[in-house]
Amino acid sequence: MCYAAPARRIRIPVAATFARFGLAQRRTCLVLSLLGLGAVLCLRYPELLTVPEARNLYNVGLVRLALHLGLITAFVLGIASIVLRDQKALGFTALAIVLVATVLGGSRAQIE
Repeated sequence: MCYAAPARRIRIPVAATFARFGLAQRRTCLVLSLLGLGAVLCLRYPELLTVPEARNLYNVGLVRLALHLGLITAFVLGIASIVLRDQKALGFTALAIVLVATVLGGSRAQIE
């Protein structure tokens, strides 16, 4: 009888680095998605969620750029969390929040 040797696992150094995708990064994607959703809501409903005196102090273009970059970062970190971790709840939650923020207008949200 001929027995086959057991399959050997190939170790890739890059995969080991990504396997350390820890709780801090997963929390970061969740926090960024929540901040993004809050910013989108502030852009859509400024009369309810912002102070009139403060609206003159910040540049809306820079706020929209920061919001766009934050939502992209949260999305990428959420995807990485889903792909690289066994516990996928934080990644899926962050992606759902980013999706809601994007559906509400994302960085192009118009004032209602």
